[in-house]
Amino acid sequence: AETGNIAASIQIAGTDQIAQLPFFVAATDYTLIGEELYAASAYLSQEPVQLGSLKAQDYTKAVLMVIIILGAIAIT
Repeated sequence: AETGNIAASIQIAGTDQIAQLPFFVAATDYTLIGEELYAASAYLSQEPVQLGSLKAQDYTKAVLMVIIILGAIAIT
């Protein structure tokens, strides 16, 4: 990260190790946090299986959010 900073390069970092994230946030221009790391991999590779998996996860999250909201409304 130091060499890239000296060269004024744009730096992107990502990891699934939570302990490393603060260092990446402090030392790089952009940090991939959480599932952004896997989404970036799918986007860059353009592999249909990875893109399909990513879309399925997004749709599942949207459906679960609607169910949670409807459940919260039904309880009150």
